[in-house]
Amino acid sequence: MSFHPNINRIFYNRLCKLISIFLFISPVINNAQNALVEAVKNIALDDDFKYGSVSICIIDLDKDSIVAAYQPYTSLAPASSLKILTTFAALSILGPGYTFHTDLQYGGEIIDSVLNGNIFIKGGGDPTLGSARFPNVLTMKRLTEQFKREILKLGIKSINGSVVGDGSYFEYMPIPTSWEWDDIGNYYGAGVYGLNFHDNEFSIFFNKSPILNGRPTIEKIVPDIKGVNLINDVLCASPQSGDNCYIYSEPYGLNKYINGTSPSGEGRFQVRGSLPNPPLICADYLVGIFSDSIHKVSNGATDMAGYLKSCSFPLNRNTIYSIQSPMLSEIITQTNYKSVNLYAETLLRELGKRSASESAFEAGKKEVLNFWKGKGLDVQGLFLEDGSGLSPKDGVSSYHFSKALSIAYRDSLHFKYFYTSLPFAGKTGTVRGFLDGTKAVNRVKVKSGSMKRVKSYCGYARAYSEKNYAFAIIINNYNCTGSMVKKKIEDLILVLMLQ
Repeated sequence: MSFHPNINRIFYNRLCKLISIFLFISPVINNAQNALVEAVKNIALDDDFKYGSVSICIIDLDKDSIVAAYQPYTSLAPASSLKILTTFAALSILGPGYTFHTDLQYGGEIIDSVLNGNIFIKGGGDPTLGSARFPNVLTMKRLTEQFKREILKLGIKSINGSVVGDGSYFEYMPIPTSWEWDDIGNYYGAGVYGLNFHDNEFSIFFNKSPILNGRPTIEKIVPDIKGVNLINDVLCASPQSGDNCYIYSEPYGLNKYINGTSPSGEGRFQVRGSLPNPPLICADYLVGIFSDSIHKVSNGATDMAGYLKSCSFPLNRNTIYSIQSPMLSEIITQTNYKSVNLYAETLLRELGKRSASESAFEAGKKEVLNFWKGKGLDVQGLFLEDGSGLSPKDGVSSYHFSKALSIAYRDSLHFKYFYTSLPFAGKTGTVRGFLDGTKAVNRVKVKSGSMKRVKSYCGYARAYSEKNYAFAIIINNYNCTGSMVKKKIEDLILVLMLQ
């Protein structure tokens, strides 16, 4: 008697999944774990995942041992959960009190209230300069007003030269080459520059159209980008449709093609994109603030590439004013709470700055891998293409995540800062809707990751018994909605809470 080939294949695949589950937990299984093993099995055998890949690893933190797993060593695309590897490495290597700095400088001579030379805004990689995310950080307007006051203190009323945005602290290429075209023009695909400004993002304000399939008109962009060419191919969908717009543009490029849909109705609609040249735009913003009926900048704004083309010899510089970023512990909290790719990518490059042999980006990836290897993590199968998880070529297993979380848990010097940086499920950050309304709120700290056909969650769970666990779940290429995947993972975590 023979079976249909598809039946044989399905039976074989399910048998392999069951063997994989019990291979990892059978040596330590007890009655208390039966429900957890069953919950892991339910995900492994779920029909919505039969065409995709699943990796699950749960570690008892008191014993530092795996209590349940399914394909824990399978490397998958993790999306933004990757940030936990970058942020803890940066926290440990640079220290929680580490800060970036930006210098306002001038070069040339001041004669009769005229600077015959240039003003320089010398970036030091600070990703928070001009950001609105931090209560104690000067916004772009207040920042450039402060710069103007410092210039005026020197008695300078006019500048016979330029304001130069100096982003030479990092290499010229601001993004990883593996990022996708439909990401890099949008705010979450903003690149890293030596001089960053306003989270390296701009906003396009549309006037909505009340007509379904009508075209919204562009009212303004903030901050202003001189010479930008906005190609508006956006149509209005239903009033509840939300933001389904994508901006296509390359770094330093002034052509911005916007397509997709925005809600129909009345009023404004905002879409956020990545600034094409933050050093130049920062300099131009200062020119706009500084210039009035009395104060002038004869040659306007330029970046370092433009300055080096125009000058016959570099000017010696004098520092007028320095501004520091928030402490690294605050930056990684925003990185993990709000999943800010720019911040994670900046940390990666900052780690790489200590190596002079190659680009900060390439050196940064090696620094992160070497850090975790030095902490005892087996980095085989750990493929880092960036620091934020935006690259679809990143590869991380659930074991990598849960073991890294266990290593961090045992670091008495840095763990408290790292733990604080992770949002509470159901309450804060990007996971405020995860486990919302359950008893697990205030007991689960978790970083999530999401991109097309990718969902991941990793973090810490304090079970109702007060036992502590690290967990990681990564699912790629599922055959259902993202909200359905979230619900299935929530069910697994709720079982974990009963251990």
